[in-house]
Amino acid sequence: MTKTDSLDLTAIRARADAAANGPWWWGGNVDNNSDVGLRGPGNGHGVIDVMRTSTEDIEEDAAGKEWDSTDASDYIDRDGYIQWRTENPKSHLCFLREDEMFIEPARDLAIFEVARNQKLPDDTPRGHPKVYRGDVVGVRNANAEFIAHARTDIPALLAEVTRLSSQDEGRQTRIRELLLEGDRLRAALRATE
Repeated sequence: MTKTDSLDLTAIRARADAAANGPWWWGGNVDNNSDVGLRGPGNGHGVIDVMRTSTEDIEEDAAGKEWDSTDASDYIDRDGYIQWRTENPKSHLCFLREDEMFIEPARDLAIFEVARNQKLPDDTPRGHPKVYRGDVVGVRNANAEFIAHARTDIPALLAEVTRLSSQDEGRQTRIRELLLEGDRLRAALRATE
């Protein structure tokens, strides 16, 4: 088996083809209550966010329902909790869903370890009775997969390029040796004529 055979080039190419078009870059504007995101060209849609955080928009009623569903009265009163939650909304990591040009929270795309271990579908939600823990082992998004595999795909591809380059150098050396041998043999043949 050659080194190329040990690389899963089909899987690497599939991840690259499924991810949003590049090049990607970090961008954003921190002056307008926004954040930094991983951006890319939007296939006719200008610039898109491939990955970014998104801040929830929580209303006082929703914050009150949160307080009602917890046992936080020993720590903070209801009005204090509502004020704190509306002033400190949660931010979530989100990924572009290119087919519909919107972002989805990574938590909604999570692949749960216990679901995978039980051979349940990767889109089994946290609320499923067999998903008794929230430990995440993946995210169902092509851009997230591409990013997660980049740390292993890139070194493997670089190692293969290095291997092929050294093979090519060896071939080039052998070609030079054969050319020199040919020159030597031609010179020897001329000397006998």
